[in-house]
Amino acid sequence: MREKRKLLALIFVVGVLISGIGAGIGLMEFFSLDYVGERIVGETEMATMEGEEELAYLSEGEDIRFYLGYGTRYLNLNWDDSIPENTVRYRIQYNKKKVKPKFWQHDAAVGFDYPDSDEDRDEMKEVMELRDMILKDLKKSEIGSYQSSPWIGSLDLYLNPKNQDDIEIMEIW
Repeated sequence: MREKRKLLALIFVVGVLISGIGAGIGLMEFFSLDYVGERIVGETEMATMEGEEELAYLSEGEDIRFYLGYGTRYLNLNWDDSIPENTVRYRIQYNKKKVKPKFWQHDAAVGFDYPDSDEDRDEMKEVMELRDMILKDLKKSEIGSYQSSPWIGSLDLYLNPKNQDDIEIMEIW
């Protein structure tokens, strides 16, 4: 019985030692990785859409609400005296492989829809490209920040400063 306990203790100690060696090698490999920055996965074909729309008010003193999908991180709001009052000029930089932006207005609500583009997108293809990119980088002892190709690059809105008190920006994401 005693010999079995000694054998089990020896097996346990050897297992802990081997696990420790494996963990040490894993940590050493992890800390030897070089960060190579942002990596973009997927097709990117940026395009620009520009337009001008008159803003319709329901009644005097009512605010116009801009509903912005994808948050306000892409928004550049510009106040320009050369823009006519109650008018918005816009310029959207977008990835035409993913979306086709459309301006919409309903009463005092204004915004942009970003429906999928007509292009056939294969999300599984992007996942496999991501896997291949990560494995290739790891073989070179590198790692990065991996992101899907962007949908929206920027959204520039140009409005007259006289409308500044009438405009409310709403985030819907």
